[in-house]
Amino acid sequence: MTMAVGALLLATRLFGATPTSAPVGKILRLGSVTVDRAGRTVTIPARVVKPGYMLEFLLCHTGTKEYESVLATDAQPHEIHAALLLLGLAPGLPAETAGETFSPPRGATVAIELHWTDKTGRKHTASAGDWLAPSGKGKNNENASKPARWVFVGSELSPGGGYVADQDGGIIAVANVAAAVLDVPMASTRSLQQRRYVLDPKACPPPGTEVEILLRPDKNAAGADYARALLEIGPRGDIAVDGLPVVMDKLTAWAEAFSTRHKNGRVVIRSAAEAPAGLTPRAQTELKLGGVYDFDYRVAPAFPPLLPRTDAQLNDVLRQWRERFAQPEEQLDDPGQLAEDILKQIERRREDLQRLDALWTRYAEFLRARQDAREKTTREP
Repeated sequence: MTMAVGALLLATRLFGATPTSAPVGKILRLGSVTVDRAGRTVTIPARVVKPGYMLEFLLCHTGTKEYESVLATDAQPHEIHAALLLLGLAPGLPAETAGETFSPPRGATVAIELHWTDKTGRKHTASAGDWLAPSGKGKNNENASKPARWVFVGSELSPGGGYVADQDGGIIAVANVAAAVLDVPMASTRSLQQRRYVLDPKACPPPGTEVEILLRPDKNAAGADYARALLEIGPRGDIAVDGLPVVMDKLTAWAEAFSTRHKNGRVVIRSAAEAPAGLTPRAQTELKLGGVYDFDYRVAPAFPPLLPRTDAQLNDVLRQWRERFAQPEEQLDDPGQLAEDILKQIERRREDLQRLDALWTRYAEFLRARQDAREKTTREP
């Protein structure tokens, strides 16, 4: 399976984002969003709106955040997410605060260009950051630099399967919004009184102007160091990674590919409240064997009653059970195999510690040599 086909399958499974027209060469359409796989761009139709406050978003979905956005689009946020998947990108890590430590959004970076035609027929192109001006409000915001890139943080899937940005309406943020599809790669508060940016009226055309937004991923965006995947454990023990079913024994192979492509990859493990006990630590063991060590654990709210109410629900439940028991032996935990997996994990950790010990030993030798040289110089007349 090619990467493009795999991404399309994933986008379809997650969002139902099937192409609305047959592919023409390397061009696909997801709703009103155009994906140029050959040119590696995503084009979104939008229009200029007139914000009433300092900005939280560059782009929002129509009818949601226009009062604090520059542009609005009828395109669904999940269509834009799916389009970036088709270019090989993976969602990154949103902004995080741990104690006094702040980590900005990290992951695949994207340049954003704006294209429009004025009333005289003259065509214009600008970087999205050119439409922003420092707000002058809040600490260090008087001379806030204009963003040149945005990070594909990728919003989230809710436990019910919905896409959070579809519900919230935020698509491209200029203040750190974890639920947005793209965010600025810096600290940018959401506090109304301290937001970094306002609209620059001299750079922006009048409200109502039609604009094409062009997303252009950076050269190495598909292999960005930071990336995030969602592993879900359902109430019947069914497992899915980013919406695609997977059996437990295949997790190690998946993790090896994921950690090879993204050296700082994180897996969000979301387990249903009714999920069988023991599956979460087992999944973690399999992922560690594949080289993934960064986890975020969550428990999904209790699912609605499991009894199917329609023929479609019944067929879906039967399909899931058929997939689970196509190879019954895969559903049984072999204590011996589990012990062997844990020993492999211990051995890998021991090798990591040995490499670390060797590194610190060399560093100590280097410092000792520098100290000896300094003492020798000091003793010389």
